Amino acid sequence: MYYLWRTKFQHRSSEFKRNASIRAGQEPLKDRQLLDVLIWMAGVSDITYLNTSSESELYKTLNKYDAIPSSLHGAARAARTAKLATEAGQSDPSKPLPKQSLDESVPNPSWEILFLQSSAQKAVPVHFVAVDHTRRCLIMAIRGTFGLTDAVTMAGANLQPVTLGRKSPNCAAHAGIVKSANTLVELHVGTLCRYAWEGYQVRLVGHSYGGAVAAMIATYLHELEPSITAFCFACPPCVTAQLAEKTRHCTTTVVLDDDVIPRLTRHSIFELHNELVETERNLGNLISKDKDRFTTEPWDTTLYEWMRAKSDELEKGGLERKSCTVDIPPEEELLYVPGTVIHLHRSTSTQNLGVEAVQQIPEEEHFGAAVADPQFFRKIELSKTMVTDHLISNVRDAIRKYRDSLPLSAKPLK
Repeated sequence: MYYLWRTKFQHRSSEFKRNASIRAGQEPLKDRQLLDVLIWMAGVSDITYLNTSSESELYKTLNKYDAIPSSLHGAARAARTAKLATEAGQSDPSKPLPKQSLDESVPNPSWEILFLQSSAQKAVPVHFVAVDHTRRCLIMAIRGTFGLTDAVTMAGANLQPVTLGRKSPNCAAHAGIVKSANTLVELHVGTLCRYAWEGYQVRLVGHSYGGAVAAMIATYLHELEPSITAFCFACPPCVTAQLAEKTRHCTTTVVLDDDVIPRLTRHSIFELHNELVETERNLGNLISKDKDRFTTEPWDTTLYEWMRAKSDELEKGGLERKSCTVDIPPEEELLYVPGTVIHLHRSTSTQNLGVEAVQQIPEEEHFGAAVADPQFFRKIELSKTMVTDHLISNVRDAIRKYRDSLPLSAKPLK
């Protein structure tokens, strides 16, 4: 059935995905600096699953982790600079601070844990807030769905209106995500804004459910402090089209190839169901049309004989047709992935990478990447990687492989 579904509805190949990006006017992503940040942020997101049982464990892990990319280093505001200059014994605050005050030679950052929620509660996911005063960067990392408590929060699939200071017609989001975001905003808005106003780079990061919450928090705080932004990985659809547009300015989301979670909505589930029902109803015609494709391998012949037998039973009435199509929900209820969405897709050809010089990597997957329209993720992609593409470790590896395939002259994304 899966094979026939792919035959009838033409599963999106890597070439199809690349051409779709080209038709949409999206150039391949070549911003190495952004890719470095995404790799680092994905690693931080991975830490939320592995090392958040205690502050001491988290502290040790962060201090052993890779140094913060230079593009995430904060810059002091004038008042803060003057204060540090005075403390350093400088008579003229306009002069640059002594080099030791901004010690760039430290191989690993010196983190301070400001807050750790080590166990999930209803509407309060596991998360932590940590700051590196040397590089003036504050990170709030939110874990994705990991247990029953998180699953209960995600189950609140009703839409809830979202107000963003001004009138926000038709802006709504997943009720469970909104509740979690509101709870964390109440807990941390003072800390996040205070550090941002002092010149720190304040970044939110999350995977899956945690990414959706991070995106909502960044959206809430955008008008209050535009410098606060979020990085999300494998984020589920959680905002309406109008709200998705507003999140593009403060959130960057990464989707790996056929990951099912960013495509999982009531619309996509019902549409897939209807496609499979239609495939079953046309089983005989599809088998006859593609008979030659089942003669290359022994298992193909066995599959053909099984499907032929089922088709005959359906035609004779031996098997009851229990499946029927269902109505698709209204378009205004369709949810989208938030933010500017970067889609990483597997590529069978180095041409798909958009690289100037071909670099052969034996026994390695090749990936392409481009900014994608959220509409691109409206349908579920059935493939052998649709589940494993959701793992944060696989997302990080894919970003790294794509970055390493780019020439060193790759230019930043405009």
